[in-house]
Amino acid sequence: MSCICRGRQRSGGHLRDLSDLEIRTLLSGEYDQRDAVVTIRSGAGGVDAADFAEMLLRMYTRWAERHDYSVKVLNTSLRRGGGG
Repeated sequence: MSCICRGRQRSGGHLRDLSDLEIRTLLSGEYDQRDAVVTIRSGAGGVDAADFAEMLLRMYTRWAERHDYSVKVLNTSLRRGGGG
């Protein structure tokens, strides 16, 4: 049973390495050293759409920081107060 666990741990490390390699490969083109602007809009979806837009902002920000990209939020119009 311990061999199976060790095998899964090793394959998990290999999958992580493969994922990192894939990201580096996809972001290694001629123009990939330049900045990117990402716009997230909730549109007319109400409170649920605004919540989802906030989650996306957090998700993209955390991903970028984990991959050593700097993040600068230029403008937000996050809803204030509770939903209802």
